[in-house]
Amino acid sequence: MGTVNAIKTMLERIGFTQAAVTLITGDRGVDSIDELEALSEEMANNLCRVIRRPGGTGDAETSDPGTKVSPRAEENLKLTIYYIKHQVRVFRDVVLGNITLSSIRKLINQRDTEKSHVDPETLPKIDACDWPKTIEAVEEYLRQFRGLNGVPLSYIVRKISCQRFSATILLLSTVR
Repeated sequence: MGTVNAIKTMLERIGFTQAAVTLITGDRGVDSIDELEALSEEMANNLCRVIRRPGGTGDAETSDPGTKVSPRAEENLKLTIYYIKHQVRVFRDVVLGNITLSSIRKLINQRDTEKSHVDPETLPKIDACDWPKTIEAVEEYLRQFRGLNGVPLSYIVRKISCQRFSATILLLSTVR
């Protein structure tokens, strides 16, 4: 029951009305982190569409007029789903209390970059006779990819080939 209440609070935080939250967590069964993670963008679109216009047949007096779901809340739901999948992908715990508008909006650039990303067709060639050229090829390859903040991943290639140790570390490693 605690998880359901936490999900309800989180859905209200990202812009859903209480009536929509009740429908999402009750009738539609999205009542756990696993259920949220299982949703795709298309499924989130369909979920919001069904809540807005549930349809059905019958008399006009008894048909359900639907519940308001703003486009902003729908987009925030998609971002929340992406946030949860991202947290799982990078082996971080998903804490419902940490899902806020600011935390999910930080991943907009990452999501858009992943959507538009096309894998390069050529991999860098490793030339055992010319290591400087190989390092340049790897760095150029990594320059095609962007990290979470939009910075090219080529920054991981360091100019210094080995770590400089302080005298204290060397002294401690030799004394046994």
